[in-house]
Amino acid sequence: MSKRFPLILIGACALFVFVFMTNDSQAISQADVTKILKGNTTLIKSAPPAIVPQVRVLGEQKSYTTYNATRPEFPFLNFDHKGIQISAPKSRDIYVVSFWTNVVNGTTPAGAPWAENPVVTTNAEGVYDPAHPDWGKFYFVPKGTMRTFNYTVKSDTSKMFAGVYKSRIAGLTFTDQASFSGSWYSYSFSSPQTNATTIIGEKSPYITSFNDAASGNPKDTFVVGEKMLIKGQRLNLTSVYIDGVKDPTAHVVFPSADGSSMYYFVGNLSVGQHYLVLENNTYGKSNAHYFQVTASTATPIVISNVSVDNLADGDLDPGPGITWPTKLQKTIRWNASNIPAGKGLKYKTTFYTMPPGALRPVVGNGRVILATPTTGTTTVTDIISPQFTPDLLAKNYDWKMRVQLVNADGYTPYLVDGREVVAYSTGTFKVKNSTNIIPTIVTRLVSTSALNDNGSGTGGHDVGSFSIVFDVTASGQDVYLDGDVVATATPSTGTDGLAWATTTNSTNGVGGSSSAILNSSSVVVGDVNTPGAISFKIAKDTTRRFTLRVAIDAEARTSSAGVRLRGLKWDIDSGDNHANLFNLNLDSFKTNNILLQNVETPASILPSLVSVSAENNDASQILAGANDMGTYRIVFDITAFGSGVYIDGDVIKNGASVIPVGHDGAIWGTTTNSTNGIGTSTWAVLESSSVDSDDVTTANSLSFKIDEGDTRRFTLTVAINASVDALAGVRLRGIKWDTNSDDNHANLYTDNLANFKTNAITLNNDGGRMAANNSAPLADRSKPIAKRPSQLASAWQAFQNFLVRIAVGK
Repeated sequence: MSKRFPLILIGACALFVFVFMTNDSQAISQADVTKILKGNTTLIKSAPPAIVPQVRVLGEQKSYTTYNATRPEFPFLNFDHKGIQISAPKSRDIYVVSFWTNVVNGTTPAGAPWAENPVVTTNAEGVYDPAHPDWGKFYFVPKGTMRTFNYTVKSDTSKMFAGVYKSRIAGLTFTDQASFSGSWYSYSFSSPQTNATTIIGEKSPYITSFNDAASGNPKDTFVVGEKMLIKGQRLNLTSVYIDGVKDPTAHVVFPSADGSSMYYFVGNLSVGQHYLVLENNTYGKSNAHYFQVTASTATPIVISNVSVDNLADGDLDPGPGITWPTKLQKTIRWNASNIPAGKGLKYKTTFYTMPPGALRPVVGNGRVILATPTTGTTTVTDIISPQFTPDLLAKNYDWKMRVQLVNADGYTPYLVDGREVVAYSTGTFKVKNSTNIIPTIVTRLVSTSALNDNGSGTGGHDVGSFSIVFDVTASGQDVYLDGDVVATATPSTGTDGLAWATTTNSTNGVGGSSSAILNSSSVVVGDVNTPGAISFKIAKDTTRRFTLRVAIDAEARTSSAGVRLRGLKWDIDSGDNHANLFNLNLDSFKTNNILLQNVETPASILPSLVSVSAENNDASQILAGANDMGTYRIVFDITAFGSGVYIDGDVIKNGASVIPVGHDGAIWGTTTNSTNGIGTSTWAVLESSSVDSDDVTTANSLSFKIDEGDTRRFTLTVAINASVDALAGVRLRGIKWDTNSDDNHANLYTDNLANFKTNAITLNNDGGRMAANNSAPLADRSKPIAKRPSQLASAWQAFQNFLVRIAVGK
């Protein structure tokens, strides 16, 4: 059996290798790769039963994304495989070399050019082969023991295909001695998959294969000058690098419109192996693909440059579909050898404009120019008037002319020794506008974020906080960006303001209330801050940073929600009617999706005790026959949850062990250790330390309003006139409340009120004793009243209490 090598990434952590398995591939460890490089490789064998370890995967298997500071638009995809328990046989030590990991996109096995170094944590001891201590580390599991491994891999999503990814640990490679010269064994086992994570996908170019230009079959060996067919993804708008050096664009035949293929003429390279990389200036470089160059025995073709004369400055008129003025006449001189006469051959030209860093094919290119082919120099004069797009502004542009020799039909390539005859010319021209320069804007995504504030919405459901940070550059002249914000998935020139919507993979009909605002990181003279007519000024050739902030309240349903920027309204004046809509290349201006749960928090109250007090006015010490009066205060706070609530402000007495809901008002009673039958000569009042405009102050229908999440302080004051000698205290038995201000407060709160009580104090009924003994003195006159200030104070307090009783009608 021949050995097949899967796509692997050698980790920096000892010998652990991140291996993505396909159905017919075999895992190769770092150590095995090292042996391959040193020419000392053997096949990994299936493990014999006597040394097969026991493997259990008991920890969390998880996939998730993390922030990529270098390229925020491409978060890292992480696979966490935790709790991999490996037990060695009772009679044999084993040494773990590597793990295999199976990753699928949907149900399709996925390759791994995008995986970065794995990280392994373990309680196993690391040991080395004494003969090769620099080759890597083995992880030692002594016989009859168990060791635990955690395995994490981070992946670069900018290089990944779009899809839904899962991963699982599929097997391991191990040996029974810490040696690179011994036998190595593979062992497969089943384990749970991670959760699925959706990846938007890579945007950089990706090379799938090199192929024969004629047959389209895969091919990896070429000769100098041969045309190579490159297949892959996103191959348009790219530059070619050979062995790390940018190759002249004269060797590139421009790619297909969908970017799935392109041709490359192998340059004057040395015989041997070379590698090719494609780079997109916005999204980065492709994977490297290797090919061989061999010596050619074919007759060489002289491919010369094309000389283009009279490529002067061009004047532009404003508006779309601008035509390059016909005064720009091109004289093309063609020089190629070995071209036969008399075949009706033609030259097919293709003209491209290239603002620095971006190739833009011109609309209407590929004109066929008739020529009389001769051996030597051919001169053709033609007027080319290609259509420019509106973003071709007054600046310098690169141009590229490609001329191909074709047959009489005007499109079939004419071949010499089986090879096409193509020549190129490049240069620079300046486009200017003498009447009106076309203004435009350019956008650049900076970062996005999506956060769940976990239950801060009305009623306790989640609110998602989304932000999209982006730069806008004004080109041509000053512009004004509309600062109003509207939610619409189909922006139009008639839409007012910046347009946003939920992402395409958000839950359909997210619903719920939302709010959005556009802010700038700077303030510029000329900004308009009038609500409903906000405009941000961006001076010509300057850049301003903006942040779109959107809050989505999951009040309608539990949803998966993200936010995307759909369009920007702008104009050259600050009026609210911004006439231009920019909605190009905004696909990446969107956040990740997050889960927003619609979990309502029911309305409720939570009282908390602040303080209690109990005072005796000692009335009998001032006036013989006067009963003592106890004044009791319970101070407490109440917090409202779920919604605003109303606290019943009426006060009633009930000493029952079970308080019925039908009672009106706050309920109090004497404490359990108060004297039984203390009497009924009492009064009570509930007061708040604050005032709310929604309070109800009607007598016998009092209500105190507390807004959701707010706390309000109350004081229950009770006065007890001692109709009998008594030991008396007061406790709060219940609080009536509701979500409306009606006097019939439907809810009774009685939980956790055991500590809402005062101390018990002694109250004397001197009036009772006076009735039994009419000769008793009214007061102790042995001491002047002026010498009894405390008694005077108590008497004054009793008088005040009497007045309060009259005021409250108790």
